[in-house]
Amino acid sequence: MFFGNKKNKKRVICNASVILSAMEETIRLEEFIISLIILYKDEKHKVGISSDYNQQRGFFDQLFYLDEQEFDTLNKFKLEAILNDKLFVNINDGIEVLKADDGAPANFTIFADYIV
Repeated sequence: MFFGNKKNKKRVICNASVILSAMEETIRLEEFIISLIILYKDEKHKVGISSDYNQQRGFFDQLFYLDEQEFDTLNKFKLEAILNDKLFVNINDGIEVLKADDGAPANFTIFADYIV
C-alpha cells in the first residue's frame, strides 16, 4: 500500500503530477477510491476517484473528478480537467494537499517527499 501510519501535521505541497501519481497508484492497487482536498491559489478543491462496489462485481463505474468536473477515465481527466483556467495536469506550482481520504496527507507515503 502507498500509505503508512506516520503521524505528522506538517504541510504537503506538491504539483499536479504527484496527485496524478496517487490516483494512478490507487488504480494499480485496484482500490479505485481516493478523495483529496487541495488548496490552490487560496481556494479549496476536491479531486479524486470514486467508484461503486459490490461483492460480485468488485469496483465498477469509476468516476474521476475535480470539483464538479467528472470524467469516466483517468486519461480523459488528464486531457480535460481544468483548475483556475489551467489544464490540471500542467500545474507545476504549489498545490497543498489538505486532506487525503479524510486524514492527514502526511500519512500517505506517496506524499512523503513533499512534506514541508
